[in-house]
Amino acid sequence: MKVKRKWAALLGAVVMAASCTMLSDGNVVKAASAPVVSSSAANATGNIGDTIVVPISFSSESTNLSGIHGEPSFDATVLEYAGVEYVGLPGGLPSEAGGNFGYVTSGNFSSGTINVKFNVLKCTPDPITVTINNLYYTSHDYLDSDPAVVSATVTVNHPAAQNQIEETKATCTDPGHKKVTCGVCGKVLSDEDTPALGHDGGTWKVVKKATCKEKGVKELRCNRDNALLKSEDIPLLDHTWDNGKVTKEATCKEKGEKTYTCKVCGDTKKEAIALKEHSWDKGKVTKEATCKEKGEKTYTCSICGDTKKEAIAVKEHSWDKGKVTKEATCKEKGEKVYTCKVCGDTKTEEIAVKEHEWVVSDDTDKDGWKVVTKATTSKEGSKERVCSVCGEKETAVIAKLTTNPAKPGNNDTTNKTNTKSSTVKTGDTLNVVYLVLILAAAGGVAVFAAGRRKKNK
Repeated sequence: MKVKRKWAALLGAVVMAASCTMLSDGNVVKAASAPVVSSSAANATGNIGDTIVVPISFSSESTNLSGIHGEPSFDATVLEYAGVEYVGLPGGLPSEAGGNFGYVTSGNFSSGTINVKFNVLKCTPDPITVTINNLYYTSHDYLDSDPAVVSATVTVNHPAAQNQIEETKATCTDPGHKKVTCGVCGKVLSDEDTPALGHDGGTWKVVKKATCKEKGVKELRCNRDNALLKSEDIPLLDHTWDNGKVTKEATCKEKGEKTYTCKVCGDTKKEAIALKEHSWDKGKVTKEATCKEKGEKTYTCSICGDTKKEAIAVKEHSWDKGKVTKEATCKEKGEKVYTCKVCGDTKTEEIAVKEHEWVVSDDTDKDGWKVVTKATTSKEGSKERVCSVCGEKETAVIAKLTTNPAKPGNNDTTNKTNTKSSTVKTGDTLNVVYLVLILAAAGGVAVFAAGRRKKNK
């Protein structure tokens, strides 16, 4: 408790003013109890040369805390004490006498963080412990909390650049081994076997070339240790044949023969030469063709004497000029019969129907048309004609007349009509003459009447 009394002596006046209350009768009353504070320390990790922080968090139900005291304990060969930083507290006086830390303020606080800082000197095989002993908090009433002990684990990373590696490389068939040791503290970081690699897929190599007489050999060997993985035969090569030599000529009766020789091994092979074509002569007619029966022509090979026959097509009939066996009329087709001069065969041919022969007289025009009903300006006319052979009658329409001199009504649409058809033809010139006379007469009467009316007036 000597350290506590020393802090009280330094700031006695401030603490007395904050921790005592003067009553009207001059008596001094102290707080009823010491503060109850909970504290905890968090772990830290760092590298050699770093400054790490071990944070201590505290909290109290009392709001009139004014002082802090703690005594750090740690491995000084690994860490170097670098001071304390107070976070979340009002301004006050810190102390780090004798390697311990302390803090006093005239203000009030109930919680905060004490960051205890260390410089990292080296790494260790195992994490070390930082302990804060005799950690207590003082109120303005000069009452101390119960002392506490809090601890944190500090882990120093091993510098990878200084690792020592002992390694036996794995091969295709044997496993390897690798051991990694920290070069600073000697801790074994890893110690494990590495599995055998297994053979590489390898590459095929020809160890014996194939020929057209003997097979070759190829081997598959591992690319790492050249171990033989597989062996296979290489098939025989094809022969290298020359251009060949005719050893027997072909004819139109018998095949020929050509012999080829391998340029490498001397083997031979034979190949048939196809039969030649016959050399046919121009042929001789051995049977004449008629219009009733095919003929025949025989060809003979000039080399071997073989023959072949070829048909000669049937000839065309030789028809006469024909004879009319039925005359054609304007009502019915006729018929004509032709006879072959060679074999007597016949063929029949139709004769087309004749045109009508219209009756032409003084009462008709040159085409036989006779006016039956004259056309007027208000009504169509009609005309007809009669065949002198069969008596068939044909009628036609005469178009209406027109009063426009520039468009005389002599272009009739004529419908020729009989039992089967109708025809439209141009109007008669006679009708036009009649029309002109009628119109002239009518005009004269009209002029005469008008003159008399004027004279009377």
